[in-house]
Amino acid sequence: MVKEGCIRKARPFNYPEGRMRKLTIYIGGILLGLLLITSACSDKSTGNDRTEGDYQDESFLQAQSLVVGFTDSLLTEINVAFWRVITDDHRPGPLVADSASATYDPETCWWELYNDAIRGDTSFTYIDSLKYIDESGCQYIPDIGTITQFDYRTFGDIFISNGQETVHVTGFLSAAISGFQLDFVVVDCEAVLQTSVSYDFGGSDLEYDAEFTDLNYVRDDLYSGDPVYPVSGGLPLTMKITNHSWDGSPTTYWYFTITFSENGYNVHAESGDYFWNWNVLYGT
Repeated sequence: MVKEGCIRKARPFNYPEGRMRKLTIYIGGILLGLLLITSACSDKSTGNDRTEGDYQDESFLQAQSLVVGFTDSLLTEINVAFWRVITDDHRPGPLVADSASATYDPETCWWELYNDAIRGDTSFTYIDSLKYIDESGCQYIPDIGTITQFDYRTFGDIFISNGQETVHVTGFLSAAISGFQLDFVVVDCEAVLQTSVSYDFGGSDLEYDAEFTDLNYVRDDLYSGDPVYPVSGGLPLTMKITNHSWDGSPTTYWYFTITFSENGYNVHAESGDYFWNWNVLYGT
């Protein structure tokens, strides 16, 4: 059952600015969410051996914000991957970098795009790796009329320190994208994100482990110039939160099953003895 009123709206994508904007919003959510999220309360509905949780509970609301932000960021990265193929874009990355490079290894067929920058209290590093494949082997640059698979890996490392709080985020995504000559482009990928937050009275660690399965996109939508979203597919996701604070708050686990459709995605969440369901609408 989807709880009435529990509908969120996904933000649209705008490369290259969209990648950094979403990251900034997401990190801001982490700073607030890790301070507040512990365990959640419930109401009186029951099902599947778990009690339906309270949709106004502060811990649930923070967990909801974190998982939607994470999923939104993953969908953004897939849009970055599509952008690379459709536009043959080999810019090192979305930042005004202090150092940047783009190199190609003819033996492995991998492009590596590197950039880093320091802006005030924040330092960024991005490494995107690209490999274009057709029926006869690999392509130096993508030929959209013959490419059959695109392998895409991205690594990000962000460090923020303002004297009172420090945030360190590292993330890795590896995707195999196929079906460019068919009606549907299929994305299979795994993603890991680790965040460490330190502040005066303790700290928190946040870990995500996710794996997309058969994420389907309409091929013709890739050429529209607009953000594209999956029309089917699933995402099992585990979120682990470990607090290192004066009150000795325990490690908290949240488990999510995300199911994509044409207009958005459904999230089923479980933590402890409770469960929640809600929908997220794609941006327009």
